[in-house]
Amino acid sequence: MFFAAIALLLPSGTYNFLILLATGTVVLPLISFPFLRVLPPQSYHHVPQQDRQVMHRTRSSGSHQYSPSEEPGAPPNMHKIPSSTSTESQDPEPTPDSGDEHSSLISKSSIDGAEDLENSKHLASDRNRESPHLDIRGFALLPLPEFWQLFSMLGLLTGIGLMTINNIGNDAQALWKHFDPSTTPAFIEKRQAMHVSILSFCSFTGRLTSGIGSDFLVSKLHRSRFWCLFASAIIFCLAQLAGTAIATPNLLVLLSGLTGFAYGMLFGVYPSLVAHCFGVHGLSQNWGTMTLAPVISGNIFNLLYGRIYDSHSVKNEAGDMECLQGRVCYSSAYWVTFCAAVLGVGCCLWSIWHEYQVHKVRESKERVGDHERTA
Repeated sequence: MFFAAIALLLPSGTYNFLILLATGTVVLPLISFPFLRVLPPQSYHHVPQQDRQVMHRTRSSGSHQYSPSEEPGAPPNMHKIPSSTSTESQDPEPTPDSGDEHSSLISKSSIDGAEDLENSKHLASDRNRESPHLDIRGFALLPLPEFWQLFSMLGLLTGIGLMTINNIGNDAQALWKHFDPSTTPAFIEKRQAMHVSILSFCSFTGRLTSGIGSDFLVSKLHRSRFWCLFASAIIFCLAQLAGTAIATPNLLVLLSGLTGFAYGMLFGVYPSLVAHCFGVHGLSQNWGTMTLAPVISGNIFNLLYGRIYDSHSVKNEAGDMECLQGRVCYSSAYWVTFCAAVLGVGCCLWSIWHEYQVHKVRESKERVGDHERTA
């Protein structure tokens, strides 16, 4: 979005925009390096439930200011805990999944006793949703059905988005050539650049929405983050229908806007899903493995689009291939991706149901264990 906005100030043309991207993506990291601060790594220590409740009450009392040692995830012996609770917290609880989400963007300190109780309910709810996997990475992912489930859904949905992102310029050109044959190439280039900007802005908005929205789903509504993925798949379905139906180039903003928003929502929530399933210690490695999926699906859908587009193209006077049939040039490709998006919706619903069943079984086992300890 940043580079797309700057490109509006430069002379129009694909060459100038590519030069801007190549230069900007190199210069910005070089400028940022002197301001980089590397903190020494610290091992993760799980904070017992009782200590967390004490921290919430201590912060709300206003008796002291916040200090870094009170941050969730710090070693328990660094917290200033009253002596009445120190003996109870000597035996640490078994470490659950490292993907603890108690420090989300929308979490806040409690103000009174009622909010303390509400916070403890949120923590308990989040703990019940933690995965039994602690730290799984590398080749250990391959035998797991959860890995292939997430890998397939990411590949399916990103492939749909990448087809439009990479070919929105062809869509615009085909529609304008059919809608108004007298349209100049310079005008079409400006419209193509506009759609790139719309894709960038809506992708940014989608990432922001799914990031905060998934936190809200988990901590407030006690729902799965897969609902954000479900919303993204639904928007992808709407975008594909728009691609098959839009015949007026002025309405093409619906296709680029919906695609950008759905694509942003997808990438805004997916790293959290990966961390939830396999732990945060190997997140960078696991997420890097996951991003191989778009490489496969993106090429498949782009080759499909190109084959369909070329089948409707003819050579012009300059010897270049061009399609003058409007939406007919590519609509078949969007029908294929619509079916893929519907399949993605089904996979999301199955994932939500599967996660609910896993949590239900786990909670029943915990209740049986608590009953046996009480007896």
